[in-house]
Amino acid sequence: MNRWLIAVGIAAAAAVQLILSKLVPELGSRIDVFLILIAAVARGGDMRSAIVTGAIAGGIEDSLAGQLFGLNGFAKTLIGYLLASFSIRILVDHPLAIALSLAGSVIVNALAIGGLRFLLAQSGTGPTIAAHMSRALLTGLAGVVLAALARYPWRERWRTTRMRRLRS
Repeated sequence: MNRWLIAVGIAAAAAVQLILSKLVPELGSRIDVFLILIAAVARGGDMRSAIVTGAIAGGIEDSLAGQLFGLNGFAKTLIGYLLASFSIRILVDHPLAIALSLAGSVIVNALAIGGLRFLLAQSGTGPTIAAHMSRALLTGLAGVVLAALARYPWRERWRTTRMRRLRS
């Protein structure tokens, strides 16, 4: 994936996450937009791009969430590495595979953040298991919808519509 496209994707993911958390707080906390971006970059198979995207997206998520800086950065970097190494070996283009990889990534993200909080002896409780499962389900569903929209032949559709208008 092109570096400029990744940079635009990170900025768009930050904007979408911020807008979702302000307008629809329940949906904003249930969909991990940064994780969908990391999975899209990792599906390309470039390990370095996936790791750097994970680190930057995690850092931005930490700054937006107001948590301890570095928790999401480490977790998203780990997920970028795991998804890229997974997609190098297995083709992740089927909608079910995309949904399962995203749902698994949400669970790995929760485990990584929980493990870091335990190691750093941070007090406080995190979301419940049901909240993590609903986040995994909604993130997987949103990822499948966005992947389908990205694969749709928009340019060909635009050309055929334009040609029909010109002929009439």
